[in-house]
Order: sequence, then C-alpha cells, then structure tokens
Amino acid sequence: MLGERYRLGDPLGKGAMGSVHAALDTRSGRAVAIKMILPELAEDGVHLERFRREALAASTLQHPGIVEVIEACDEPPYLVMELVKGEHMPAGPMPVRRAVSIAMRLLDALTVAHAAGIVHRDLKPSNVMLEGEQPKILDFGIAKLTRSEAWQRLTRSGELMGTPAYAAPEQMRGRDVDERADLYAVGGLLYRMLTGKTPPRVPLASRLRGSFPPPPDARDLVPELSRDLSDALRSAMNAEPDMRPASAAEMRARLAPHAAAPRAGAGPRRWWLLGAAALIAGGVAAFGWWALG
Repeated sequence: MLGERYRLGDPLGKGAMGSVHAALDTRSGRAVAIKMILPELAEDGVHLERFRREALAASTLQHPGIVEVIEACDEPPYLVMELVKGEHMPAGPMPVRRAVSIAMRLLDALTVAHAAGIVHRDLKPSNVMLEGEQPKILDFGIAKLTRSEAWQRLTRSGELMGTPAYAAPEQMRGRDVDERADLYAVGGLLYRMLTGKTPPRVPLASRLRGSFPPPPDARDLVPELSRDLSDALRSAMNAEPDMRPASAAEMRARLAPHAAAPRAGAGPRRWWLLGAAALIAGGVAAFGWWALG
C-alpha cells in the first residue's frame, strides 16, 4: 500500500527520474498510475523540485491531450495520475491524414499548455501515449514554467536538456527556449509518423557549434507526400526559431488541409453539372432553330 490508499500493481515503465506503476485507488475503486521518484534521487533537492514542478505543471492543465494529475504527495514523493489505456506513439509509417490529425491534436494540447506559460521541452515518442486517436502528453519533468521564479533556480545556464532527435537546436545548445521549441518536437514526431524513421540526428559537436544542416525532407522517404505538407514539416523543424510557425495554433492551421478528407463525389458531381449545362444549352439552341424554321 502507498499512502494507506493506493495498492501498487505492475510496473509500467521507468525513466531517468522515476518509475511508474499501475495502482488501485482503494477508496474509489479507480485504476490509476503512480509515478515515484527514484530512491537515489529523493534526497537530491534539484531532482525533488523538478518532480514537484511536474506535479504543478500537469495539475494546472485541463485538456484531453494532457495526462491528468489526480494527487501529489510529498512524503514519500509521488504523483497519482490517470491510467492511460493505450500505447506509446507508433513509429509509422501511417496514412497521411491520420498522422496529421494526431499531430493537430498534440498542437491543441500545446496551445493550452503554452497559454498557461508552460513549455514541455521533452516531447518524444515515449512521452506521448495514444489512446485511440487521442494523443496524451506525459512527463512534464523538465517543463519550463515561464511564470515561475522558482523555475529559474532549477535550470543552470548552458545546461543541456531534452532528447537529441526531437529537441530544438537552441535547447540542445543550452540556450533559452520558448513555445517554438515544442513545435520543433511536434515536427519531429510527425516526420516519424509519416516516414517510420527517427529524424536525422545532428552530431553533438555540430550542435554546439551551431552548425545545422537543412531540415529533413520527408519526401525523400515518402515521395507521394505533397510539397505543401513537406514544406510545413520542414518549417517546423527549421534550426532557426524565427523560421518556424509563431504558435501551435499557426502550425495547426497550416497542417489542417492535409487532415481533411476530400468531399465524397465532389469531382464526379462537378463533371455531371458541366455535362448537364451543356445538354441544356444544346436543347435551347435546338429549340431556337426549330422555332425559326
């Protein structure tokens, strides 16, 4: 038992800071997930504060695309969260409309987070669960809380955070980041869903020098992708933040046309209407010649 309320079950995963177990809330009978900080880190003040920051960040956000934090406890430190019944984001390749729709739902969730002054900074396949077609963002452990003075004490200047394949270049160079760092990560996740491949990694030495190749072109692996979608993806993954969309909403709007299914029968109906118009015009002409005769 944990906290005289939660009965721990099977382990669900383990990360750099903590482990997650399935559990049963014996008061409500609800199945939940419990994240506990690793014992060797529980006495480390910085890691403990980051654990608390995750609780603060996630608990303030209410959105279907963000995992719900039900309770946070200090002694011992653990988080009680909703149990997401799904899978980590699949690698793909998957149909374009499905991949884009999932990316758009991620951007919906990020719109809420960014409006609350929270930049996730660690979006990657293992931090996104897919429940049906609804992605859920997990693990706000290294989130940037732009409205929190305490956050400044937890991030040392020049400290590298994030996962190289998905972290924005400015983040991997230890520089300050804003919401556009999360958009870079969404671009990487969409690239993976469309191509089935992890975005190409830039060597550490090149990242530190600020030397970055052009963003990858998904059409090199999936030639049938439209140029517009490829350009939108390359824009999100540009090494220069100013070349990316300015917001999650702007990126979503650019992706939206590629998630919409074509209207059924739109093409054939247009030709039918043209044909009908031609027949009517021909009938009118024939009637005119008959009347004149």
